[in-house]
Amino acid sequence: MNLTCFPGQVIVEPIHRSRRHIAIVDSNPPPSSEGKVVAIGIERVNQKDGKPVPAMVFKDAWVVFRAYAGKDIEIDGRKLKLLKQSELEAVFTG
Repeated sequence: MNLTCFPGQVIVEPIHRSRRHIAIVDSNPPPSSEGKVVAIGIERVNQKDGKPVPAMVFKDAWVVFRAYAGKDIEIDGRKLKLLKQSELEAVFTG
C-alpha cells in the first residue's frame, strides 16, 4: 500500500496496548491514543520565503495523539487515523 497525504497531514495506525496488571472488562474500550505513522504529507512550502517546511515526524515513528482527534478511515481492511500534524502530542525518538 502506497499512501501519501496532503501537506500537514499524517496517517497513523492506532496501537492498542494493554496496561500492566489492569483488567478492564468493558464492551466498548476507550480509543487508542498511541500509534505508528504509516504515511506523512509531502513538505509544504513556506508562503513567506518559498522554502520547503520539513515534516515534524517520519514514517514508522511512534506518536501520541488525542484520543478523539482526527478522522477514522479504513484502507485495505486496516483501521487508520487521518490526523493533522498539529494534533500530535509527542513523538518517541531513540
